[in-house]
Amino acid sequence: MYRLLGAKVGKRVFWPGNQPIVNGAFDLLEIGDDAVFGSRSTLLCASTERCDKIILCAGANVSDNCVVLPGTVVGKNAVLGSNSISRQGAYLPAGSVWFGNAGGESSCLESGDGNDAEYYQPMANESGNMATGIASESKDVDATRLPMTGDESTLRPFGKAVYKGKAKGYIVLPVAMIVLYTWINRIFACVFHTLPLLGAVQLGAVLLYSDDPLSQTWRRFTWSREDYLEASGHDFYHGYDDDTIDYRPWNEDSFLWFERDFDNDGHHHSFLSVFMAVWTAFLVTHAFRIVGWLIIELSAKWAFMGRRKSGRYNYDTSSYAQRWELYQVTAKIRKISRLNLLQFLSGTPYMNWYFRWNGGHIGKNCCLYPSGADPFMPEPDLVTIGNGSIVDCASIVAHLNTRGNFELAPITIENNCTLRTHSRVQQGVHMETGSMLLEKSIAMTGEVLDEKSVWQGGPATLWFRSKAASLYMPPDLIAGKVDKLGEQEIEMGSLRK
Repeated sequence: MYRLLGAKVGKRVFWPGNQPIVNGAFDLLEIGDDAVFGSRSTLLCASTERCDKIILCAGANVSDNCVVLPGTVVGKNAVLGSNSISRQGAYLPAGSVWFGNAGGESSCLESGDGNDAEYYQPMANESGNMATGIASESKDVDATRLPMTGDESTLRPFGKAVYKGKAKGYIVLPVAMIVLYTWINRIFACVFHTLPLLGAVQLGAVLLYSDDPLSQTWRRFTWSREDYLEASGHDFYHGYDDDTIDYRPWNEDSFLWFERDFDNDGHHHSFLSVFMAVWTAFLVTHAFRIVGWLIIELSAKWAFMGRRKSGRYNYDTSSYAQRWELYQVTAKIRKISRLNLLQFLSGTPYMNWYFRWNGGHIGKNCCLYPSGADPFMPEPDLVTIGNGSIVDCASIVAHLNTRGNFELAPITIENNCTLRTHSRVQQGVHMETGSMLLEKSIAMTGEVLDEKSVWQGGPATLWFRSKAASLYMPPDLIAGKVDKLGEQEIEMGSLRK
């Protein structure tokens, strides 16, 4: 598809489940062999200041939630880490690793392997040493000599398994079978989400017109013609014709949701009556949809994935990635157009239950995703969240796919921690009691956030530590302690309780 739109795309490219966003200038996009993408990244070949190519050399790795600006060249086997940005016209040397966003610039974690001298002369500082930590200029690169063809150093486990047929210990599904499985799931999901409304229309008709045993049972909860006559007397009819009787009683105690046609004589129902009948039926059919969704998704999770464990699960040695893709296709049953059934559980105890059913360790009185999430926790089995913690629209991702090497590691979030909007914790992060990660901040792999500390930035750095006692108090303790609090001073600014 990208090639048809004008982009140059090499072989064995690993595309994510959520495709990168490209702003339409596909003609200015060049992707080499064995490139690896993460989900939800943005490739901008044009801005208000310039319109220029983005070139990803062989083996380049653009991780999830990255922003790549015009004129960027990502060198052979170079990595742009999660939530990072490449400034306009930047060159990321071959083999280098970049991470974060500080002043519109990512930080260099590894300076590279120096295997790009034939097409690029690295910049040197005043002492003559090679400059590291600052992205060089792509204008100094001979674009005609950039390595776009893969070799043994760029070949990833995904390419070995899917394209080379060198997977060990399992059978890689052919593309035709994957397409067929996807089609079946999409068709089933469409039917599944259509049935509640169709069922509500049918059940509403039964409630309004049918004289079967169901209607006889329903008669006990509605007013029949005889009930009206007995309750209001003959004056209730006011001379109306039998076919045009207003069956609504005069007093409020006799209010009906909708009218029944027990004689099935084609009595005309008001819009309100029909609406209330179908709406009542929809409450029942929708409840069946929710139960069905949970059964299907949870069954798929435990059937395909089981309980996840930390470790390395490369495509060429483990079936984990393939099973995960099959599970994610099945899990799309939770989506209705652009809506997600989990969004209706946001911030409620039901969200905690859902992740516990998926293997997560969620403490008491937690508030998860009150503003939604993209994505929701993909590996809840490896996440531990303590009591009273709050996770806003944040990312808790326990996997890392650097240069195609897929690894899982646990994440621990202790009591009373806070992840604010668009913050992110990566695999191996440990947040101690009372710690907080501020908006759009990212805690790097293996980072430890100290007790009662506040972190900010990309990568996140310590902002300050709070000496205050925790402001959180479980509801079951408030009643017994509220009288003892009095005018207790909180040692944080001038805040008082």
